[in-house]
Amino acid sequence: GYYESVKLLMRDAAENPALKDAILGVVAELIQVPAEYEQAITMSLGSSLQNIVTRTPEDAKVVIDYLRKKEYGRATLLPLNLLRISNLSPQERNNVRGEGVIGFAPDLITYDPRIENAVSFLLGRTVIVRDLESGIAFKKRTGNSFHIATLGGDIISTGGSMSGGSQKKRNFSLLGREREIAQLDEDLKTVEAEKAALQKTEETLNQQLILLDAQIQAFQGAYQENRIEQSRQQEKLDIIKRDLDESDGRLEQLREEEQAVQENLADLVREREEADRTQSGLEAGNAATREDVSVAQKALYRLRAERETLSEEIAEDRVHRMALEKEQDALLREQRRLTQEGERCLREAEGVERNLSDLQNQMVACETRLAQMQAQVEQEQGEASEFKKAQQDLEDEKTGLQTRLAALRKQREDLLTESRDRTERIHKQELVQNRIEMELSSMENHIWEEYALTYENALPYRKEISLTAANGAISRLKNEIKELGEINLSSIEEFKAVEERHGSLSVQRDDLRMAKADLENMIVDLTATMEREFSEKFQIIQENFTKVFSELFGGGHAELRLADKNDALNCDIDIIAQPPGKKLQLLSLLSGGERALTAIALLFAMLRIKPPAFCVLDEIESSLDEANVARFADFLKDYSGETQFIIITHRRGSMAVCDTLYGVSMEEKGISKVVSARLEENS
Repeated sequence: GYYESVKLLMRDAAENPALKDAILGVVAELIQVPAEYEQAITMSLGSSLQNIVTRTPEDAKVVIDYLRKKEYGRATLLPLNLLRISNLSPQERNNVRGEGVIGFAPDLITYDPRIENAVSFLLGRTVIVRDLESGIAFKKRTGNSFHIATLGGDIISTGGSMSGGSQKKRNFSLLGREREIAQLDEDLKTVEAEKAALQKTEETLNQQLILLDAQIQAFQGAYQENRIEQSRQQEKLDIIKRDLDESDGRLEQLREEEQAVQENLADLVREREEADRTQSGLEAGNAATREDVSVAQKALYRLRAERETLSEEIAEDRVHRMALEKEQDALLREQRRLTQEGERCLREAEGVERNLSDLQNQMVACETRLAQMQAQVEQEQGEASEFKKAQQDLEDEKTGLQTRLAALRKQREDLLTESRDRTERIHKQELVQNRIEMELSSMENHIWEEYALTYENALPYRKEISLTAANGAISRLKNEIKELGEINLSSIEEFKAVEERHGSLSVQRDDLRMAKADLENMIVDLTATMEREFSEKFQIIQENFTKVFSELFGGGHAELRLADKNDALNCDIDIIAQPPGKKLQLLSLLSGGERALTAIALLFAMLRIKPPAFCVLDEIESSLDEANVARFADFLKDYSGETQFIIITHRRGSMAVCDTLYGVSMEEKGISKVVSARLEENS
């Protein structure tokens, strides 16, 4: 939608850092306009929407040179620090009110604060109103102070001209089109998201449906197995009932037989009693009677054996019957359980079928919703296709217009070239004329200066002379002038310049001499101040050094001495120390540990002048032995009341007095880990 020159320029700026740095952007890209004010702002700015904003005129020149070099065409540049801004007075701001008046255009849009000058330049005096009636009333009230735009895109200029009318549905608006494309993209994303959600819901429902089908099949299989098991148990129950019936019949038969045996046994008992009575009465009976008795006894024994056998069979039948009754009760309970299980499976199957029906209804609703969404998407895609087609038509129309514009520009360039040639010829003629006029004026001035005559007064003295004789006289005079030697005509000016330079250098010399004297005095004062301050601070450090040395060594003596007290700032400083049990000697003669502890004492002697709030010590006690490390750690602990110390150390004695420890460990190769520990003092 941009002009060809602007489009090519912005395309190259994406790959050319120098060009990109010179351009802030196009006005249409740098402002954001609400939809309700889009038409008004678009009509107010017009082609200014495609103006290119730069920071400085130099940046604008870089862009224009690039356009000319690439032959891209022309573009309008807005250098921010060169734009003339007409600020509104408080009275003018108070006038922007009334029926239908919405407000100043810059107040109704958003933009990068860097381009505030460009927005004020383009829209600073533009007022947005609701309609033409409101605009005309506002124009009559305020005069020609403001440029007025209505929400419908009608314009009332400051001079009073009005423009407006109908517009195409797909108008060529950079602001509106970009917003519409963005809105369509957002709508399409929303529809696609809803479609994806519905598809996901459909997949979830399909999965649930598959699971429910599997459950239904499982329930049906279990129900069928239960029916088969129930039939099998029913058959067993029928067999048991039949066995029970047969056992009952046999038991009744055995009872009848038992009763008959009991009756026979009673008869035999009675017969035996009668026989016994007969035998007791007939002790001397004959052999036939004894044989009858023996036969009767044998029959009695046989009947008793049969009775016992029948009793055992009856007992076994009773046990078998009780077992069959228990088995029958178990089968009846199993039958009732299977019946209840079957009924429960039927109820669950019915519930699953109802759920399946509900899910199918939901799937139908989802498919209907999905079809509607797809139809909406297709409709919006169709609208987008129509928009793209309209955009392509506009592009084709713009291409034709650009071709015609290029032809007109070429024709204009030819006319401009011809005009420039004519102007150049006229300019040359004017230069010749000016030169002749200057020569004539110079001659008139020469006559006036030499002879005090004007051209008109000199006309009576005009004489005709011979050019040959005149040339000969001129040659003779020139030779005489040469014999006089060269004449430096600019010597006077040179003398004046040298004299001015001499005066300037003399003033600079005097200034330098005064500055030198001032610096020398300042050096003397600074040196005296430094010597005084150094002497005072040196004396304090000397006293502190003596005290700290004694505290660290647990006795002894140490001092600082100036090698030359008359030259305190430049002389050497001797450090003399006497640890306990040793003689007084220079620091260089002490052992490594003693030198380190003496240096620590000197450090803390200087810190005591003005204790800092924070101090870092990096392994200063590394060369000390364990006893001196412990003494140093105790001293540092006492001193930490005024200064916070961070100690980098690997000595155990120093770590023992710390409040908090931090360390770095490497449990895995290449991976460091910070560990810490806070140590609390024992009460």
